Amino acid sequence: MAEVLDWLVERARAEGYHSLSTHTVEVFGPGDTGHEHFDAGPVAGFLVDDVREARADLEAAGISFLSPVQESDDGAAWSHFRGPDGNVYEVTTPAEQG
Repeated sequence: MAEVLDWLVERARAEGYHSLSTHTVEVFGPGDTGHEHFDAGPVAGFLVDDVREARADLEAAGISFLSPVQESDDGAAWSHFRGPDGNVYEVTTPAEQG
């Protein structure tokens, strides 16, 4: 997993996403519905300025996404993808501050 994380961080920085964050942790238990695709272990998420732009960049690099971009009413957005190692990852944008 470390190799893939290094690759993703390197790719994100090459594309200009310098605001990668490590300060949020979410835990979804076995009874959670809506995260069935979290089937390969913990899911690392990457905070980006624009989920759609980051997704397009990753797709151009050959990454396959698991579903369309998801959005909440407060402006947060996220999209999950499977990395080259088979693990699930996420690009996410937080809710709008208002």
